[in-house]
Amino acid sequence: MNKYDLIEAEVVLLVIDIQDRLVPAMKYGEQVIRNTNTLIIY
Repeated sequence: MNKYDLIEAEVVLLVIDIQDRLVPAMKYGEQVIRNTNTLIIY
């Protein structure tokens, strides 16, 4: 284990208000949504 390993019991994912209306204007908006959903589900 190195200093960059995350310990599940010691980390928190905080997602605050992803703006659905701004996604079309973002270069990688759909990818951001997919990746965020993956992190939330995991």
